Amino acid sequence: MLEGPVEIYCDENGAWSAEAPKCKEITCEIPVIENGFVHDKKLKYNEKDVLHFTCNPSFKPAEVRPSTCAKFGSRAEWSPTPLCEPIKCRLSVALEGTSYDPAYRNVFSPGDTLRVNCGEKYWISQPEYNSAVTTCNPDGEWTIRPVCQEVRCSTRQPHVYRFSIYWGQIIKWMRL
Repeated sequence: MLEGPVEIYCDENGAWSAEAPKCKEITCEIPVIENGFVHDKKLKYNEKDVLHFTCNPSFKPAEVRPSTCAKFGSRAEWSPTPLCEPIKCRLSVALEGTSYDPAYRNVFSPGDTLRVNCGEKYWISQPEYNSAVTTCNPDGEWTIRPVCQEVRCSTRQPHVYRFSIYWGQIIKWMRL
């Protein structure tokens, strides 16, 4: 990196307007990471070096990409910034046939529970259940995927090659 003025000139007295700039090695310092720690004990990292860090329990890296020492204009910094964030379970927008209790939240901490209610024509986890309770795990995943699925019946019946069944339609079999 260039350290000093980008431009200097010779004035009318034959003197330079400033000291000549110097080239400085691109380095990043070891960062302080709230709720985490750096594995290496280096004091400085060179350009393109990767930072290896771990977050404390109940926290995870904010970015999936590794933090690398990079030049930005006239300074060097970590990209992306090494941060640890609390582990959370998240809900996406409720799909048709799915509602939640509590309905006012979409971010949950480990240990929090959520009731998933499925509307008519929908089920969760097993065909006979239209409601289930799921818990946010310490890894940020739910114990049961909180999404209702549309009820579908199998069309595999002996001696039937093709037919369409609609929800709620009753099929009666006759013996010949």
